[in-house]
This record gives sequence, C-alpha cells and structure tokens, in this order.
Amino acid sequence: MKIDRVKFTNLFTSVFSGVPARTPKDVLKNILCSCKDGTMTLAASDSEIHLKNEMPCDSGKVFCLLPAARVMSILKELTAETITLTGDASKVRIVCGSADFELGGVDPEEFPPTPTFDADSYYLFNAAALKEAIKRTVFSTDTESTRYALGGISIEMDDRATLASTDSRRLSLASCDVEKINSPQWGKSGSSPVVPTACMKLILNALDQTDCFVAHNNQTVSFKIGTIFISSQTIQGRFPDYRRVVPANMDFKRTFEVSAAPFSSLIRQVRVMEEGESKVIQLTFESGSLKATSNPNDIGSARAEMPIPLEGEPMVIKLNGQYLGEYLKVLDSTSLVQVCLISDADRLTFKVDNYIHVLMPTAKD
Repeated sequence: MKIDRVKFTNLFTSVFSGVPARTPKDVLKNILCSCKDGTMTLAASDSEIHLKNEMPCDSGKVFCLLPAARVMSILKELTAETITLTGDASKVRIVCGSADFELGGVDPEEFPPTPTFDADSYYLFNAAALKEAIKRTVFSTDTESTRYALGGISIEMDDRATLASTDSRRLSLASCDVEKINSPQWGKSGSSPVVPTACMKLILNALDQTDCFVAHNNQTVSFKIGTIFISSQTIQGRFPDYRRVVPANMDFKRTFEVSAAPFSSLIRQVRVMEEGESKVIQLTFESGSLKATSNPNDIGSARAEMPIPLEGEPMVIKLNGQYLGEYLKVLDSTSLVQVCLISDADRLTFKVDNYIHVLMPTAKD
C-alpha cells in the first residue's frame, strides 16, 4: 500500500516513545502496524502500558510488526514523497523512491492485544490544564524505590482533579478542573489510582490543544487524546497520605512572596559548585534578604543573595539543591511563589496558584 512519507513518519514518531528501552521480550521491540477499512493504526506496548495512534490510509491491507529502531533509522534517511509498505509474518518491505528495504518478519499475533477506549462514562480534561498539572508533579516520583506506589502519580477525582507525587523527600500537589460525563466511577473507596510515571510522561508528550478523555476500569486507566490512545495498569499499593504533610490548617511561622525568575537564578548560581553526590545548599532567611550558599568538600564555595519581603529572626534550612532546582524549572518565570516557613528543622513549602510543593530538609553538610 502507498502512504505519504511525512504523515507516516509523524505517526510512527508519535508511537515510538511507547517502545520500551529495555525488555526481555523481543516482540516488544516492534511496533504493530495494522491497515484496514481505510485506517492505519500503529501500536507500541511494554505489556502493561499501551500506546497507539492512527491516520486515514488507502484501501490496502497490512498486518505486520515493524522493528521500531530500524524503521525509525530508515525513515530519517528517506526523501521521496511516497512510501510503499508491505508486510506480513514473514517479511516487511519499505520502498521510497530508489530506496528499497527488506526486513525480517515477526508474527504479529505474538504482540500483546491493544485495548480500546470504549467507555461511555469518563472524565473530560482541558489539555493545557492537565499538561500543566502533570508537568508540575511527574518530576517528584520515585522510579527506583521498592515502594512501588511512589513510582507514579496518584490521581484523585472529586469536584476537581488532584495529582500528587512523592519520593518521600519531596511532595508535589497540583489540581485542575475536570468535567464528569455520564457519572463515571473512579478508584476504590478510600483510595485513588496511581498511574506509572512512564505512562504519565507519554501523556505529557501527547497533550496538545485537544481535550483529554480519561476512564478507569478495575486496574486499568485509559486516556484518549485526539487520535492517540494510551492505557496502563495502575500501580498496586497504598499511596502515602499527603494530607499529613500539607494539612489544610498548617500553621506557618512566616510567609513571603518572591518572583520565580530571580529565585531560580539565585539557586542556579550556587548550584554551579555541585559535584558528585554533593547537592546540599543552605538557605538563610533574614530580614530583607535570602542568602544561598554551597560548600562542597574540597571544591570551594558559592554564595548569592537576593532581597525578600521578610522580617524577624533568621532561619536557616539545608536542602537538596537539585530538588529545588527541578521544582523552580517547571514554573513560569513570571510566577509569584509564596514561600512558607515553619522552623529551621522543618519542611519548606512553596505555593503557586493551585500548586503546592514541599521539600524536606537535609542534615548533610
């Protein structure tokens, strides 16, 4: 069958990110290609997370597995306008202009079945709002911990959607509006689904100006964004109760507001001294000024200062400079950050609109 090269390349690229970087199952290193009834569908999977996208095509039929890395390399080198694609379980052939590639085939029946979004009750998100909420939480997950519930984002659905993530040393909370269509069900009583970080990153990359439809069924959560469909098994295990860290009536000793741009610049200046595992910086809050210092062993030191609208006795907090930098990186440079202080030895809390981020102090020198 003949297909437009640019359109096919865009379709292939949109699904390529769903191919696992490492997997013991060779079949998962492929992308499933199916053409029938005037629609071409490409699908990638790691057995638990599924990603597929589609586009119109001619009346030809193809059902095969495309070796993802090899085909991506081929597509980068092609220049002619049209591709002729044929394939089955024995071989795949790609012809574009004078270029002709023949690849060994793999039985497409060995590929995991790809779910479909067929829910009649679901949640509707504005794409921009959901994208911002994911961006503000996905960096705080812990993908290496044995506490599996920390390896994803907890999503609560009520009058608003609340996304929460933590690696036990920091916590991110972001909320946004959501619309309920046909009274959807979400999670079990007393718990909310935790969606794996890898899945949330795929959603983040897929979100554009198109609204996002979300449904939950048993242990699977599904997302539909335009022609893109993403589904994932949820993470088993109880997510920490973030309300213990950020209670509604938390008594902050002092608060002040600072613009994100100069605050971020201040932290970047002292972080240039980071080396190896040494990530600790010290923040000293004084009347009228915030001082940041970094003193890694045997390297040297860095010190920077900025004015802040604060009065009272000095407070000193040591924390992970990388974590603070990652938080500031997701903020718009024009954001006004509310900094909330409790004591020298307690957590540091930041608030921007409907976004709360908490950093635990470190005792490391």
